[in-house]
Amino acid sequence: MEVIYDRGKFSEEPTPDLLLLGDGQLGRMIIQASRRFRLPGHAAPVLGVIGLDSNSSAGQVADIFYVGNVNTPADLDYPVARAKAVGLDTEHVDSKYLRRSHHPALLFPPDLLPYTQNKLAQHQLLRKHGIPMPDFIDPIQGFDDLESAVRRLGGKAVLQTGNAAYDGKGNAVILSEADIQVAWDKLGQKGLLYLEEFVDFDAEMAVQIVRGRQGRNNRVYPPTTSIHHDGILYLAEASAYLDPTAKDSAIKLAQLVSKKLPGAGLLTVEMFLKDGRAYVNEFCVGRPHNSHHWTEGGAKESQFGQTNRMAYGLDIGSTQFRDGVTQATMLNLLGAKSAGKEVEGVDEIEQKTGTRIIIYGKDSREGRKLGEIRYAYLGSEGVNDRSEGLERVLEAQELLNNANDNRFKVSPI
Repeated sequence: MEVIYDRGKFSEEPTPDLLLLGDGQLGRMIIQASRRFRLPGHAAPVLGVIGLDSNSSAGQVADIFYVGNVNTPADLDYPVARAKAVGLDTEHVDSKYLRRSHHPALLFPPDLLPYTQNKLAQHQLLRKHGIPMPDFIDPIQGFDDLESAVRRLGGKAVLQTGNAAYDGKGNAVILSEADIQVAWDKLGQKGLLYLEEFVDFDAEMAVQIVRGRQGRNNRVYPPTTSIHHDGILYLAEASAYLDPTAKDSAIKLAQLVSKKLPGAGLLTVEMFLKDGRAYVNEFCVGRPHNSHHWTEGGAKESQFGQTNRMAYGLDIGSTQFRDGVTQATMLNLLGAKSAGKEVEGVDEIEQKTGTRIIIYGKDSREGRKLGEIRYAYLGSEGVNDRSEGLERVLEAQELLNNANDNRFKVSPI
């Protein structure tokens, strides 16, 4: 396979201390965290990526890039065998190959990957374990099936595909009889379908648990409250003064999922809160999660740093808020139109607003995740006040749009 590395830095092909499967923004941020991560008495780690484009988000910052498809076993064999530790940029990898190999360097549970790739299988697994979740009906094999199932679920539901359902793709909300035909026209030819009860939730939340390389020494990050638009995360907020009932309900549910689905690595549980009770929406294993990007700068150790700690055999770091921080806010920068990779004015806007702006190095297109704005701050003692963080990230977004011809989508909050 083609292997690309910096010949000015290495005299021969280096051995990756950490190999990331996938070349997107999560791999980029793990690598950037590793650059700040120094082991006493050790040389800087070698960070590798396997993907299709060496000029991708992660490829731009990697020490070594393997040109290959993460869903092709023949492309995985060579880099995985060489690496000292293997992490995920994406869960959409060849799970059959990784489950067979059970390579000791894997920083994630390969047996759970099929359930993150297929949301119907995930729902069936959660139901088998008695995890609180919205009711669902499967399979939906025709329009008549859909009509009947919508009636059984009270007239409001969400039609979903089992595969490739993420970031607003693969689902259709049904709130009226007219929506049934619209949903079927959108997804009826997609194959594996199921219908989920529509939850008129009070809040959407996510809880991330860091599970040590041997599945021990688990630690829990503060819950994140999130706002989605068109199925894509737009705003994520964490507070040291979150309502205790909501906090306890969310953490207990995430811990229950972790107990039922053991394994090493990051586990993020997304959930709905309704009348003080939490219900699982979905879970993600093995990779950082968009809901907890605020941990970089907001927590004592970020989810990206935790991946590095696991790779280098260190104890899990603290998941508590960084000293002095009681509130943390993150706004996703979503593309509003097609444009290039370069973004103007970042340094000046950071200085003016006190925010941290992260750009992923991607060409812009509508709806694509291009970067994020973070703000971690000291809130009023004992008060869950989101206003300052919200004002800062929205101001930074407005200034970025002014400097970049309205490249980024603005949505209501």
